[in-house]
Amino acid sequence: MTDETSQNDSQHWVSQDEFEIPGVPDSFQRLWTPHRLAYVRGEDPSINEDPGCPFCTGPDRTDEEALIVHRGEHCFVVLNLFPYNPGHLLVCPYRHVADITELTDEELWELNVLTRTAVATIREVAQPAASTWG
Repeated sequence: MTDETSQNDSQHWVSQDEFEIPGVPDSFQRLWTPHRLAYVRGEDPSINEDPGCPFCTGPDRTDEEALIVHRGEHCFVVLNLFPYNPGHLLVCPYRHVADITELTDEELWELNVLTRTAVATIREVAQPAASTWG
């Protein structure tokens, strides 16, 4: 699809770039995160390193290096290095588990309290139109 074709089709107008990815917001409000292209293309040198699981190795680094914004007893809060949206963060247990059902009651409690606190903080600071968590 070319820019000219998409502009002439009034029902499905979307500007396209060379990768056939929406380049401007359309009626569906699709996300366009051009800063992620270095990661997707494999141009980010950090993806060639073998650091292991970033959620396991992150807590061993400084908060600034690992983008950690809060450390709790059982969980920590980290900003996403390649966010889809501003303010995208993750609440992670220190212990590596494959599924939420493997968390202890204490880990699960803290994960939920930190998630609630993070959502409230982002709402207060950024006033987003919506938020998702899960």
